[in-house]
Amino acid sequence: MMKLITLYISLILNAYAGSGSDVGNGGDTIYCTKSNLNEFRGHYTLDYLLEYNSDNSINQSLSFDEYKSKIKKNLQRVYPEILPQFNDFFKALKVSHTHNRKWIPSEANLFDLKDENIIKRIPKNCLKNGKLTLSQTVIRKVNDQNITYHFDDGILRYQKRNNPLQYSFFMIHEWLWDTTRDVRILRKMNWILHSKEFETMQRKDLITKFNGWKIFQPKLSYCHRSSYVMSYYSDSCKNTNARNLRSVKELKFNKLPSDFLFRIGAFYGFGSVAKLDISNHKDIQSLLNPRIFSPLFRLEELILTNGHIKKLSSQVTRDLKKVSILNLIGNPELIIDNAFLFLVNLETLKISNSTQIKVLP
Repeated sequence: MMKLITLYISLILNAYAGSGSDVGNGGDTIYCTKSNLNEFRGHYTLDYLLEYNSDNSINQSLSFDEYKSKIKKNLQRVYPEILPQFNDFFKALKVSHTHNRKWIPSEANLFDLKDENIIKRIPKNCLKNGKLTLSQTVIRKVNDQNITYHFDDGILRYQKRNNPLQYSFFMIHEWLWDTTRDVRILRKMNWILHSKEFETMQRKDLITKFNGWKIFQPKLSYCHRSSYVMSYYSDSCKNTNARNLRSVKELKFNKLPSDFLFRIGAFYGFGSVAKLDISNHKDIQSLLNPRIFSPLFRLEELILTNGHIKKLSSQVTRDLKKVSILNLIGNPELIIDNAFLFLVNLETLKISNSTQIKVLP
């Protein structure tokens, strides 16, 4: 209990993101003492304090499960493309070890943060002697098989029980590292997802923000990709570079595990690939994260057969402007809509007899 009482900041401190960014890749918590300066009292995430604005209305009285359910419901309404990654992250919280993620209890240590860009923006009652004291709560490590989170179980349990909103900010922060490497954008996204504004936001407005922030387009490092992607490297991942990957002209994935997910940014560097085959999976649609084809700017033939696809999102097809052959056979419940307007060079479309074609207003 003494450790929790004296906690001032919990933070991942693996790396620092470039100029103007403060923390490389972690959720974090600051302890604020009671003061007449403001309403802050108790533990708050750095995301919450740095983006705080009294005009940004957030319901303060929900449980963590209620915050998570609301965010999931609103994502389903305006941006369902990202739900497979969302579900994958939160599934790992319950079962500890999944195919893609592992949460492992670990010890924490204290650090001082000397970044003046942060300190000047933090209320004085949230500092101790003008300083921020850090305690590593989660360390996020990525390898070819999974993402491992080494965490302080006592701190996270305390936050979940006593500060569910801040615990939700913490967990959404961890999930959002899948979508962007810019901590400034990540914090803005975290606020929006928790805000009442998000409950009425229109899809086009959210996509405009996402496009402006260039999220869903991180350049995943060569050694942080799945073994299925790395099987196309001509050398070890440590010795692989863009020149090596440019020699790859075709990618084929037709024996993926049922719980497999492509990581966002997995195809960066494969700019010479002309043919991509992702077939025979129980849910190909879950593999197609937003902007997945963005790095494949020379892709001419795309095969997505026998995968129970029901709809191809515009956030998936928008980068397929050079595709001339699209094979969707074996997806009998598929509905084709205006997302196909992005396929400006499409010459051959292969579909099952039951496929519906709809032109939506």
